[in-house]
Amino acid sequence: MGRGLTQLMEKVRDTDTALGSDAMVAALQGYQSLKHVGEGEGVDTLRRLLGERFDGQSNREAPPAPPAA
Repeated sequence: MGRGLTQLMEKVRDTDTALGSDAMVAALQGYQSLKHVGEGEGVDTLRRLLGERFDGQSNREAPPAPPAA
């Protein structure tokens, strides 16, 4: 029973990682689109707020690998 639970937890962790990656890609695409929209009511503020969140993302090192199970 323990091995089955371990395998299930590994699949849950893998799914969580994949979903997080997909969400980040979508957020970055949305941010890039806002950068190209130009000035508009509310868009500049939203773009600035998102820019603060993603500032320096391309300069960061890759996250550390998860510990081996």
